[in-house]
Amino acid sequence: SAPYLEALPSHLEEAMPFLEGLRPRVRCQAAFAPTLQTTIARYEGAELVIDDTTAPGVVIEAADGSVMVDNTLTGRLARVEACVAIELLRELVDARP
Repeated sequence: SAPYLEALPSHLEEAMPFLEGLRPRVRCQAAFAPTLQTTIARYEGAELVIDDTTAPGVVIEAADGSVMVDNTLTGRLARVEACVAIELLRELVDARP
């Protein structure tokens, strides 16, 4: 969607500080590359890798494999899944008569 496409550069910006100086490779689908190129260009040594097997979003990896950040939609949802489940349970418990 257009809002997700607009958010992708901020998702990349969120992850890049963890890979500074590590020659990060940014993997994404070809459809997302034009949206991300300007952001990637701001990071010295960063490389764009087109990988249409990557889920929607970006996966950023250090060239030496020491750090990997999965900022795909699937990865982001997986990280908040437990918090959402706890909140839903809390709402259900609080709503009991």
